[in-house]
Amino acid sequence: MGTLGGNGDAPPPDDSDLPELPPEWRSIVIPDDASALADEAAAVRRELRERRRLTEAPAVLPEQRRARPVDWLARPPSEIALRIPLVIMAIAIITTLTSLFLVSWLGQPRPPATQRTASGQTPSPGRTLPALDLIGTDGGSTPVRGLLPAVFVIVDGCACEQLLRETLAVAPPGVRVVAVSSAPVSASPGPEPNLTRLTDRSGTLRAVSDLPEPTGQGAVLLVTSGNQVLRTIPAATSVDEYRLPLEALH
Repeated sequence: MGTLGGNGDAPPPDDSDLPELPPEWRSIVIPDDASALADEAAAVRRELRERRRLTEAPAVLPEQRRARPVDWLARPPSEIALRIPLVIMAIAIITTLTSLFLVSWLGQPRPPATQRTASGQTPSPGRTLPALDLIGTDGGSTPVRGLLPAVFVIVDGCACEQLLRETLAVAPPGVRVVAVSSAPVSASPGPEPNLTRLTDRSGTLRAVSDLPEPTGQGAVLLVTSGNQVLRTIPAATSVDEYRLPLEALH
């Protein structure tokens, strides 16, 4: 194996004009077979690969690039200027739709407050009294609708004379008090102003008014001049149970 410098083993003559070489370069041995340098070459290649790996930035995969958060500040000004009107329009549309929903919801008609009498009976909105003909004290047919506005007191099985007198005392002018019984009635010997007595043999008035069977107390039915059933009381013991609606009946 030869060495650098001449034909022999002696180092070349010193030349003061050449720069000083590092100590490790002063004695370089060149092998006769290049394969002897394979280990050193592999080590150098590993070192170069390690340096390249540390200095180069890692590759970013497409799916990793899509997963990165959007940096609005890094976007071009033209793209930002285009997105601002779109955001404003979206906010305006959402606000308008919300306002329309609130207006339509608040504007829906609310059901009126339910009124109750002392007996707990509630009125039946929209109910009307059908055309009925009952029998009068003279035995003739009497159309019920011709007596409206009226308060009907069904007196079957009831000692209701006191209730009738109280009702007559409270009934406003123009409102007729009608006593209805399933048994035949005859004219009273004395005058009974504003009181009409009728016979309902089949109990039709009680049936169409959804009133229960006689319970020993009077059943009361208030009907307006427009033929609307204002109030029903299945078992009334005092006029105070329907005084207010009766005073407002017309």
